[in-house]
Amino acid sequence: MEALSWVERKVIGLSVAETRRLAVVITALLFAAACTSQGVPLEGDAAVWTTTDGVSWSRVIDPDLGGPGTQQMTGITRWDRGLVAVGSSALRDRDYDGRIWLSEDGSDWTVVTDPNLGGPDNQHINTVVAAGPGLIAVGHADDGGDLDVVIWTSTDGVEWERVRSPSLGGRGDQTTWPFGNPVTVTDDLIVVSGMDDDDAALWTSADGHTWSRVENAEMLGGVGEQMISELVVAEPGVLGVGWGDLDASVWASSDGTTWERAGGPALRGPGGQRMTGVVATGDGFVAVGDSVSYEEIYFLGRGSRDTSDAAVWISADGLEWERVDGLDELGDQHMWNVGVLGTTFVAVGIDSPDPRTRGLFEAGPSSGRDVDAAVWTSEDGRSWTKVRSEVLGGQDWQDIFDLVEFDGTIVAVGGDDAEGSSGG
Repeated sequence: MEALSWVERKVIGLSVAETRRLAVVITALLFAAACTSQGVPLEGDAAVWTTTDGVSWSRVIDPDLGGPGTQQMTGITRWDRGLVAVGSSALRDRDYDGRIWLSEDGSDWTVVTDPNLGGPDNQHINTVVAAGPGLIAVGHADDGGDLDVVIWTSTDGVEWERVRSPSLGGRGDQTTWPFGNPVTVTDDLIVVSGMDDDDAALWTSADGHTWSRVENAEMLGGVGEQMISELVVAEPGVLGVGWGDLDASVWASSDGTTWERAGGPALRGPGGQRMTGVVATGDGFVAVGDSVSYEEIYFLGRGSRDTSDAAVWISADGLEWERVDGLDELGDQHMWNVGVLGTTFVAVGIDSPDPRTRGLFEAGPSSGRDVDAAVWTSEDGRSWTKVRSEVLGGQDWQDIFDLVEFDGTIVAVGGDDAEGSSGG
C-alpha cells in the first residue's frame, strides 16, 4: 500500500512549492482511499516467499502473518538467532503501528507485539539490521505533527526501546525509504539514509543509541527532490543509491561521514529514473529501480498516461555506471530490491500488466488493478529473465519489498491485500 511511485511536475499556474503541497494533499487522499472503501478498512496480510534457486518459489502460510486489519512486511535481515522481518499493521481506526516478526528458519514466524512499537498517530518500521545492542530497526512516525525518522533498538528481538534523538527530527519531514535497506553497518559506524524535506539526509551512530546528522548540503542537496534509498558496505566504504531531480543518483563515502556524488549519462534520461536497491559483489555493483516515461500528467482525477519499467544499472567501481537494456514490458514494473543467491542475482518488485489504468497516480490496492509480486533473475547482471510462478500472483495486489539470503535460501517479504491470504 505504501509502494507508490511519483513523478514531480509543475502544475500550470502554480509555483513548484504549491505543486508539492498539492501533491501531498493528493497523496493523503489516495492513501485514505487505499485504506478504506466506504468506511470498510482494507484487509491484507504480510507475505513471505522462499526459493532455493531463484526460479521455483513457495508461499509461506502462517497465521502470525495475518490477523484483523492489515499487516505488511517491508524489510528483513539475518541475525544470530535466525531472521527478523519488520513492517506495520493497522486496525479499523487506521492507526498504524510498527510490527516485528521473528523466525528461526524463514517458514515458521512469530509476531512480536510491544507497546514501544506503537503510539499516537502512525509509526512505520521500514528496515532492520543486526547492529548496536543487537538489532536496530529504522522507520518513521508522524506523532509530532510531521514525519520524523525513528530508531528502535533491541537485545533479543522481543523487547524494543525507542531512541529519542533531536537529530532524527526537525522542521519539516524527515523520513527513510519505506522498504529495503536504508541502513548499513561499517566496522565502527551505523549509517542510516533518507530524506529531509527535499534533500537527501544521512545519520550515523557508533552504538545505535546516540545519533548525529551528516552535514553536507552540497552533496546531499540540489534541484528538485533528493533521496538516498539504500546503502551498502563495499570497499573501501559505503555506497548509497537513490535519485535526485528525476535522475538516478549515487553517493559514495570512505568513512560514512564524508561523501561524494557520482554522475554520468547512464543515470540520466527522458522521464524519471530511480535507483531503489543495490548489491555489492566481488566484481562491482548491481543497482535496480525503475524508469518512468510520461506523455503528460493530469491532476485532480483526470488520469495520467505515464508508464514505468524496471531498470538495472551495473558498475565496476560504484562511480561509473552503465544502464542495462531490454527490460521494457507492457504495463508497469518496479524492481524494489536485489540480492544474490549463489552466483545468481535475484531482483524483486511488482508487475502490473493490466492496461486499463496505467500510470502511477492510480497505484494502490484500492485501484482495482491486477498487480502481482515479481521476480527477475540474472547470472551476469546484464541479461535478465522474468520468473513465471503462480505463487507470486493472486487476486488484486501482491508485492515483494525486500529479500535476504539465509542458509542457501532466498526469503522475500511483502504484502498481499487478500484477507487470510497468508493463513491469518
